[in-house]
Amino acid sequence: MKFLNTIRPFKAACTAALIFICCFNCEAQIENLNDIYSFYGNGTKYNNNIAPNRSMGHLTTAYRSLLNTNPSNPASYTALDLTSFEVGLDFDAYQINGANSTGNTSDAGISYINLAFPINDNWGAGFGINPFSKVNYKVNSSKNTNESIGVERSLYNGSGGINQIRFGTAYRYKNLSIGANFGYLFGTIEKELLEIYEDLTGLSANTVGTFNIGDPEPRPTVQRLSSELIRGNSWDIGAQYQKKMGKSKNMITIGANASIVTGLSSEEYKIWQRGIFQETESASQFSPVEIDPLYATDTSKIDITHPGTYSLGIAIADSNQTKWLVGLDLRYSNWSTYKKGGVSIPEYQDVYGVSIGASVTPDRFNLKSLWSRVEYRFGLYYDSGNLNITDRNIAQYGLTFGMGVPLSFKSFNKLNLSIDAGQKGSTQDGLVSQNYLKMNLGFTFNSKWFLKRRYD
Repeated sequence: MKFLNTIRPFKAACTAALIFICCFNCEAQIENLNDIYSFYGNGTKYNNNIAPNRSMGHLTTAYRSLLNTNPSNPASYTALDLTSFEVGLDFDAYQINGANSTGNTSDAGISYINLAFPINDNWGAGFGINPFSKVNYKVNSSKNTNESIGVERSLYNGSGGINQIRFGTAYRYKNLSIGANFGYLFGTIEKELLEIYEDLTGLSANTVGTFNIGDPEPRPTVQRLSSELIRGNSWDIGAQYQKKMGKSKNMITIGANASIVTGLSSEEYKIWQRGIFQETESASQFSPVEIDPLYATDTSKIDITHPGTYSLGIAIADSNQTKWLVGLDLRYSNWSTYKKGGVSIPEYQDVYGVSIGASVTPDRFNLKSLWSRVEYRFGLYYDSGNLNITDRNIAQYGLTFGMGVPLSFKSFNKLNLSIDAGQKGSTQDGLVSQNYLKMNLGFTFNSKWFLKRRYD
């Protein structure tokens, strides 16, 4: 009989990778994406689904896998036969379309780190770290409401976001699995508003000392800065009921999940300063001209009411759960309840979404053909969007494709590729749309834990 044991190098690699990524605080991002819709609230909600789920239209609620984690529904931890360690990397390309202009940009970074394992036949657990929301925008607007002042240009900048660390467990009783994740949310968000008076020129760059980037006409400017330190807790509570269907013995799974945020608050500091703004094609800088700020506040704690997300799903797979799977998810988020300091955001609305996904593996056990052992995945999705601006929903929809490629004949380790082509927003009524092509590269490493060495 072959021996089964804990693979020490695998454990060491997992531990080292987790420490390394945690040191980066999930902020190893190339932040050159201009997502103007992240201006609202705490930014754009991040999709932390793993590559297999993303490539099936973001199908998660009833998804169970023997080898892959599914932290979006913690009840799935009981499905694991092997320990699963997963790392995901995002490589995204965007075409930003305005009413009269178009631009291209990109984004890349770490999307998730997950570790999940079976403790016994009916009990599983998991751990993970991922971004929760992202803020990254730069928006210009101009107005002329006072002839003596002239054109006033407003430059809005935002950066940062919220990260999430999760710990979860699940237990199965007969056909029913119930699980929960507890998460800690933390992060910083920096927002800046520069009110630049374009027609009030004649200032000398010498008024700010040695700084001079070559702009011949610095403009008087008022800078309004806010810095937020955000903390809170998150909960994912999920259930999955799985049963064989009649004579075919195909497996049907019905799932439900609720993701809620509690105790979220922001420690916020604000400061307004008077100065000048200098700008060229390659650089810009604001420099204060007075020692004392116009306005400053002590750090104050502000409570945030964050919406929850609720989903129902169904999936059907072959009897061995190794050949094919099809599924459907329905989602709802009550974003209209969002409040910060008791004040709601009128642009926020409730969200309704749907995902349809499928996967097929020609022959998982064919050692002669790699492509027969590849898992091919497909899907599509639609979300009505949590923003309504000028009576238009900022909806999002797309098509997905992916594959799980075995890394060797001797293990279940896989390279998971997900491609998501879609659109968010609209160019009507002066709005902005994003056409995007998102690629996620995920690595899944499987091993057996918690068993003592046994051999003949």
